[in-house]
Amino acid sequence: MKPVSLILAAFAIVLPLLASDRAGVVASPPAQWREVSVLDYVAAGATPDGSDLQEALNDQLRVFVPAGTTLVVSDEITISAGRTLLIDGTLSAAPSRPANWRMLRVHAATDVTIGGRGTLDANKGSQALDGAGLTNLYGIWISGATSRVTIEDVFLKDFRGGIWSPTDGAWRDDCRIARVRTSGGLIGIAALSWRNGRISEPTVTGAKHQGLNLYNAAGVQVLGGTVSNIGYTASDSAGVIAELAPDAVVAGLSIRDVEGHGIRVANKSHRATIEGNRIERTGWLNGAITHGSSSGIAAFIGPVGGESKDLSIRDNFIRTTAGYGIVVHPGLTAAVEHNDLAFMGDPGIAFIGSGNVTGNRVHAADGQGIVIGPDLDGGPFQAALVSVTGNTVTGSGMAGIFGNGSPAAGLIAGNVLSGNGAGVILQDWNWGSQTFTPGPLVEGNIE
Repeated sequence: MKPVSLILAAFAIVLPLLASDRAGVVASPPAQWREVSVLDYVAAGATPDGSDLQEALNDQLRVFVPAGTTLVVSDEITISAGRTLLIDGTLSAAPSRPANWRMLRVHAATDVTIGGRGTLDANKGSQALDGAGLTNLYGIWISGATSRVTIEDVFLKDFRGGIWSPTDGAWRDDCRIARVRTSGGLIGIAALSWRNGRISEPTVTGAKHQGLNLYNAAGVQVLGGTVSNIGYTASDSAGVIAELAPDAVVAGLSIRDVEGHGIRVANKSHRATIEGNRIERTGWLNGAITHGSSSGIAAFIGPVGGESKDLSIRDNFIRTTAGYGIVVHPGLTAAVEHNDLAFMGDPGIAFIGSGNVTGNRVHAADGQGIVIGPDLDGGPFQAALVSVTGNTVTGSGMAGIFGNGSPAAGLIAGNVLSGNGAGVILQDWNWGSQTFTPGPLVEGNIE
């Protein structure tokens, strides 16, 4: 046989063997790639608990807790990179867990998924409680330089923080939360030091302080969902707070029965967008007014130098606020456009920043429909370069539009005013030492 023929004969034998081996790899993946039940790690006759879950997660990439299974968790469970934990059963905190205990912890890891339709329960009746009746335990704790963590569908009950990221000097990049439910505690979801993440359709109820907290969170989006029955423990209590949150988006969220503000924006949250939210009963809880200064949407200056620029507040539906419907504080620039507001205990829209108030519908404010200037805190700041155009203001107890002491010119034009205590009133427009500054141009309003 010629050399070429020998070579071809050899290939005829080897190639089928290689193909067979390759096919075998595809058909039989490594064991740790398969989804494994935590019950496979329980010794015969033993009751499954959190230690079995930790052992399974150490060994396997995909672990599930079957429906109908309850694991009592004594020590925090660490979830490493590349792991998936599906919880259809219940994880219940062991009694008397120490302060700041975490049930699940993801630290400096990537590509982690926690999902399923099960429950993480703080077991409140068996824990030490603080003066407000809260546990000091956390449900899911995400810390360190972490990226691509996904949490879906689980229910977290009575944790001080349902999902919590601390301000530890590291970023959480591209994390996702979807359809998660939390009940009770201090804050439902605290997405601190997040970057370019998304929270979709959360349901947060019964938190004592805030529903969602976006602090030091760049480019984080909250899309849809419900926040309700949120209490008041301090001046920054709110359904949602966005602080140091540039390019944040809060859109399509239903917020109701919140003792603090519906949405609070503060401190260098440049280009934040608050759009298409439904906010009802702020400053209220259990059917009664509890905090008269609580607004539907409040944009604050924050510390000195903390003014937020280029805010967009548009297409929101706001009803029954103990305080303002929308308030924009001094030093901020904002566009307040096409919002629908009714039944406010204070003015409907209070604008002390610069920008425009355009195309809004304001009905039945106890005070003015729209007020521009002066500084709400009695300081030297005033509204500046404000355009108030194309708004419809009806049924306000005082003036439809009221301007007081702004040192910069603006425009009040094309507004429709009906059934208010007065039409357009400008009072002390040349305020303080700014006697040289002209007032706004007023034209084409229908009263």
